[in-house]
Amino acid sequence: MHPYARRLLNIVQRSDIWPYAFRNLFLKLMGYEIGHNALVASSVDFEGEHIRLGPEVFINKGCHIDGAAQIDIGADVHIGPHVIIATTTHDLGGASRRAGPPNAQPITIGDGAWVCAGSILRPGSVVAPGCVLSVGCVLVKPTEPDGLYGGNPAQRIKTLGAAETVELRARNA
Repeated sequence: MHPYARRLLNIVQRSDIWPYAFRNLFLKLMGYEIGHNALVASSVDFEGEHIRLGPEVFINKGCHIDGAAQIDIGADVHIGPHVIIATTTHDLGGASRRAGPPNAQPITIGDGAWVCAGSILRPGSVVAPGCVLSVGCVLVKPTEPDGLYGGNPAQRIKTLGAAETVELRARNA
């Protein structure tokens, strides 16, 4: 798909006049793989062409998703408002221009993960299955399964057991 056509479809899908089913149709027209019952709220900005959303994914308002490199979001993932998923950064340049050549790396979010409001996933981020990234954290290295992570840079705060995972999901249903 031509980049200008993708941009136009992105502008249309961002509008709050569309129900979820229409927004998913626009995302599929943009070339993205959208799983069964995936829900993308209005004002979510998509760029690039390498994005896959698994079944039962929910992406809340105001997120920015940069698919210059592959983004794989697993099943039952919840992404809070104003999350940035950025596959692209720049290598450090010389003194005359510090933002050097672009560098894109894939991002993976495992099944059942919850990325809370305002979090940032940097290029190469891997969120393991069952993880929670707390509000406003910045992920710079891969996580281990079933952990609660927070801070900048994100650090493992605690291990989430099966009972806590069920309790967290029940509270946010």
